[in-house]
Amino acid sequence: MPLAVCPDNGLAMYRNFSKPEIKTLKGLLATPEYQQLRSADTPYYRAYWLMDRLGDPLDQRLWVLQQASWESDMNPVRKRRYQEEFEQGARGYSRPEPPQDDLGWIATQLRAANALRELEKFDEALQLLDSTPRESLD
Repeated sequence: MPLAVCPDNGLAMYRNFSKPEIKTLKGLLATPEYQQLRSADTPYYRAYWLMDRLGDPLDQRLWVLQQASWESDMNPVRKRRYQEEFEQGARGYSRPEPPQDDLGWIATQLRAANALRELEKFDEALQLLDSTPRESLD
């Protein structure tokens, strides 16, 4: 689903925001960096950027970044940049300690392997697949 975007300030509406977050958002949206994102990047990527600045959990940010890469299927240069950023972010996503569910972590690692495949880094993709423990899926 496409994200709703405010036509005035370019805010990608990916969730409801608290009052303190709205105050922070006003400052973020006014930055030259965000204004550059408005012209060069997708709504999902802008949401990802905002999520990072608001301190949203990494797994949620990566899911939004994945969707940004799908928005970029017709723009190979941008898609490549998003996939490279996704793969790097997935490397920083630590596997939860038991007894926590690690399904989200496993899915992220598998998506990162797919990003590597699409980036034509086949050996790295295979290595990531082989090194991702999946026994908890049994």
